[in-house]
Amino acid sequence: MTRLAEVYLAQRRYSDAEPLLKEALQIQEKALGPTHPQVAKVLLDYASLLRKQRRRHEAASIQKRANNIKKTGSNEEQNSNTIDITTLKSGR
Repeated sequence: MTRLAEVYLAQRRYSDAEPLLKEALQIQEKALGPTHPQVAKVLLDYASLLRKQRRRHEAASIQKRANNIKKTGSNEEQNSNTIDITTLKSGR
């Protein structure tokens, strides 16, 4: 769905792309959760579409949500790779 929407975006067929992106977003949010990185990618595509339609206020809101997901994902990834040295036992 998102690939076809990208084709429509490239062809400037915005009215055809928008329902596909909305549906893809709903499906991915339901399947993966609202903070999954793939949801952020669809949100970014949707924000791009809105900007091309000069719907800047809507685009800014969608972009902000995508950025928050990406930021949270980066923090979670960073935290999962961090070891708390106070919990390590001495190997001696």
